Amino acid sequence: MTDQGTGVPRTPRRATRLVIAPHVGDETLGCGGVLARHADDAALVILAEPDERRREQFLAAQLELGRPPATVLGFSRHRLGEDMDLLVGMLADLLTAVQPSTVYLPFPSNHHDRVVAYEAGMRALRTPYGYGARRPVTVLAYDVGAVEVADYAEDVLWAIHEPLDERDVERKCAAALAYGSPLAGGLRRNAALVGQSRQIAWAEQFAVVRMSAGPRVRPVREAVGGRR
Repeated sequence: MTDQGTGVPRTPRRATRLVIAPHVGDETLGCGGVLARHADDAALVILAEPDERRREQFLAAQLELGRPPATVLGFSRHRLGEDMDLLVGMLADLLTAVQPSTVYLPFPSNHHDRVVAYEAGMRALRTPYGYGARRPVTVLAYDVGAVEVADYAEDVLWAIHEPLDERDVERKCAAALAYGSPLAGGLRRNAALVGQSRQIAWAEQFAVVRMSAGPRVRPVREAVGGRR
């Protein structure tokens, strides 16, 4: 696999957190705070190959986030999921190399490529490796398009929060601006509203798909804004 900052082939390093995103930009909107806060102990995989303009934006955004190790698998952005077995196999290999304790997947909304990424990630997590079963991993879902509290799916309990500081939020917003995202303007306000509901200054929130024992995530029972 290739380091997306240097172009040099490398073996993915181990990391506690792994963010899986269908396209460049999704990682920033959904998990930019996590990536900025834990750049030294997080990894990122993008499924679809970006065009040249988006690749340049991706590299700029990664610099803003502190350059967490990133791998692009190179699937066609127009036919993502066409070869699910290959995609699942590549993700399973990456999981074996990184050995995360927490994996972040896009919430499987009505967006085809987010559904593909979610399903491929879940299948890869069920794939055995070596001579034993894959160790338990916490799986969290992030919402790419939610920049207002009311945007989050009402029938999902967004029960996990990641506390952020102002610098983390600034880095997330700067990364979104590097993409020219129209959603960038709402990210700071959303982080403040999510944080206020947890009685902290700033936060990102996630839905629990599967929880295993581990020190890095903390469940919170209240739904953001009291919505379900």
